[in-house]
Amino acid sequence: MVEVAEGRLSAESPGFVAQMAECLGCRSCEAVCPSGVEYGRLLEQARAAVVAARAPSEPAARARLRRFLLHDLLARPALLRALGYAVWLARRLGLEAAAARIGLLRLLRLERAQQLAPPFAPPFFAPRGQHETVAGQRGVAAFHAGCVAPLFFPRSHEAALRVLRRLGWSTIVPRGQACCGALAMHAGEPDAAKDLARRTIRAFERTRADIVVSHAAGCSAAMKQYGAWFASDPEWSSRARAFSAAVRDFTEVLDDLDRVQTAPFDDLITYQDACHLAHAQRIASLPRTILTHIQGERFTELVGAPRCCGAAGIYNLLQPRIADRLQAQMLDAILASGATIVVTTNPGCAMQIAAGLRARNADVRVRHLAEVVDEACARYERTRPWSASASASVR
Repeated sequence: MVEVAEGRLSAESPGFVAQMAECLGCRSCEAVCPSGVEYGRLLEQARAAVVAARAPSEPAARARLRRFLLHDLLARPALLRALGYAVWLARRLGLEAAAARIGLLRLLRLERAQQLAPPFAPPFFAPRGQHETVAGQRGVAAFHAGCVAPLFFPRSHEAALRVLRRLGWSTIVPRGQACCGALAMHAGEPDAAKDLARRTIRAFERTRADIVVSHAAGCSAAMKQYGAWFASDPEWSSRARAFSAAVRDFTEVLDDLDRVQTAPFDDLITYQDACHLAHAQRIASLPRTILTHIQGERFTELVGAPRCCGAAGIYNLLQPRIADRLQAQMLDAILASGATIVVTTNPGCAMQIAAGLRARNADVRVRHLAEVVDEACARYERTRPWSASASASVR
């Protein structure tokens, strides 16, 4: 990286390009670096240098496709939902299976994406300015929905909002929000990432909320970095810093879970660390504290699990060989634990792990932490009907 930055090595050098592409960006090295090197930012800059160096010779069609996928599509939630409806309908009509049989998905290089995509169906989650007020509120929490998660995991969004209200937060899901920009930044497209970040900041500034909550670890990690993204931009620097200061990962608002009553699951539950929560945000013990609070001895740790499940944004699409190896190691650890529910805090991790479990025909469910907490609260209320009227006031 230093040699490229100082002009002694070309950013198109095959060895450099390969190393920058093969790095997961999991930032586990950053979390343990005694010198505090911000490796995640260095990797983003290095990948941007590769993309810039290759731009003059990149075919126009490929450049337009990158632009469409990393900016135009991610900036338009309605277009993403329309695509989701189209894929869902194709599955229902058997068109997707037919395309796989005749090799069309392989020809279009969509076969792996099809394998990773979980079963899903409308209605999808859509930010429409939904606003729920809680009596005696602690404050207002503005909720970030993300880009792909509203299609694949709408129930986790609703669960997260219910939990926030149970904890005393009024909630708002602002219109105009879209992708946070993380995928574009990790792919070496900082301009596209910053365009998406500006859109995000504008949408949430209008809410005047006390905190901004995301239940996708990759999104919350990226939004906490907006201040650094715009550090040299006089127009956006202060706005970005103020926004980042208000961002909370969903896990962080659960530090006072004692405010609500929960009942344990009958299942044995384990937990998988999302890299951008554990390493980028240094939040590793809190999810375990929450699950132990709910489950007691019915919570078990993973033994021998790799640092990363292999998802890493779209890494599992771009670097399938390494991603598959990490996925296999993670699955081995999950199955060895004996757990029937594995909890995660990031949609990419959930997709990667669930796809592997489906391939192995394993009877293990993947759940977001928000879903587990929400269901634990509901379980308590179902066993104690008298509590329902009290809990209704914070829904």
